[in-house]
Amino acid sequence: MKRLKIWCLLFLMLMPAVASASAADVTSTDLIEKAFALDGETVVYTGEAIGETLQRGDHAWVNLSDGANAIGVWIDTEMLGMISTVGRYGQVGDTLQVTGVFHRACREHGGELDIHAVQMTVVKVGHAVAWPTAGWMIFGACAFVAMDAVLLIVYLKRRSFRGKR
Repeated sequence: MKRLKIWCLLFLMLMPAVASASAADVTSTDLIEKAFALDGETVVYTGEAIGETLQRGDHAWVNLSDGANAIGVWIDTEMLGMISTVGRYGQVGDTLQVTGVFHRACREHGGELDIHAVQMTVVKVGHAVAWPTAGWMIFGACAFVAMDAVLLIVYLKRRSFRGKR
């Protein structure tokens, strides 16, 4: 019984050390609001790849948005091949989960807030989005074309009438 108590006590004492050694799941709002506390810490951030990936030698930049903000992530070019779709008009980008070191003001990148990725996984593959055209938009466009045609005819008739005087 005494051994069990010692093991339980040892387990409880080591629990905080194990918990602090693991990476913390964070949102972009956490990274911005708790930047000083998280600076230099290993974090896990999940977001949609948006915009363009920017290759810089043996590394690349990718912006990940969790819906609230976008965070720049510095990745190895080997990880770049994992990204098949980036979000933009007409498509939803891949959802990526990145584990890396958070920098509040990265010295290597001009003082920018970023994450240097150590590991990256694709949580969900992106896809194209079809934007249906509303019927009132088609009707409005046709009405404007018809109105322009009438105004052009009136303009040309007035111009030719002035030339006959």
